[in-house]
Amino acid sequence: KYDGSDFTLGECREAYKWLTGNPEASWMDLYIGDEVKYRLLCTIQDVKPQKMDARTVGLNIYCESLSPWAYSPMQTITKSFDGGGSIDINNESDDMYSFVYPKVTYKNGTTPDFPLSINNTTTGDKTEVNYLVANEVVVLDSNQLITSDVPNKIFGNTFNFVWPRLKPGINNFKITGRGELTFEYYY
Repeated sequence: KYDGSDFTLGECREAYKWLTGNPEASWMDLYIGDEVKYRLLCTIQDVKPQKMDARTVGLNIYCESLSPWAYSPMQTITKSFDGGGSIDINNESDDMYSFVYPKVTYKNGTTPDFPLSINNTTTGDKTEVNYLVANEVVVLDSNQLITSDVPNKIFGNTFNFVWPRLKPGINNFKITGRGELTFEYYY
């Protein structure tokens, strides 16, 4: 504990329940000061009390990472476009052989049927979504799922099923659209 006091039996039970009750992997954030520097996707394997005489002064938490490396904090880049423009995204990943698939959220402006085109000139990938209604919000999820806030929308041939991806280093995007585009990703 921050104040150095002992853990009571009730506090230990609450901590055990919280730490070992979830069988799913979850994020563990590692801070330097008040800032998240690294994230680990891990599962808690075991929790053991740290004893001093008969007192519990701490908990030893054993976790297993699902990845051989740590991740960055969430990176968020937002930019508005009125017809077109460009945006550069720096993927600082140490993994030189894999792509990072960001979650991309696009809020269309008030101009209906203006197409969205996200062209990564670095990778040669071009994502196109057509026939958007005014103020429609489209999400291209990093799990390769596209959704819209328009009820029962079927994309069919209005989407080319190419998801934006980032290679390590600077990625240059040429954007066509009239709205706000947000990239969210971990490297």
